[in-house]
Amino acid sequence: MSGEALRDIDVEVPFGEYANPSFESQVETIGKGRTQNIMSIEACVDELYGDTKTEEWKSAEVSRIKAEIGVESISEPVFTE
Repeated sequence: MSGEALRDIDVEVPFGEYANPSFESQVETIGKGRTQNIMSIEACVDELYGDTKTEEWKSAEVSRIKAEIGVESISEPVFTE
């Protein structure tokens, strides 16, 4: 309209925390996935905390959870013929 050439514009609209489900809602949903054995502990922690915690923190949290439930280390099964 003004004689200028059209140009591509990248637009980003951040929605922040209010667009996400509440933490309590996420805990409930992810907890159900864990109790129904369709999510690993690692996947649950990653899904729940996402980018809000560092990978080191999430790894430590997984270790703490496994220690609490007694599955810190599970040896590989040995198959004999």
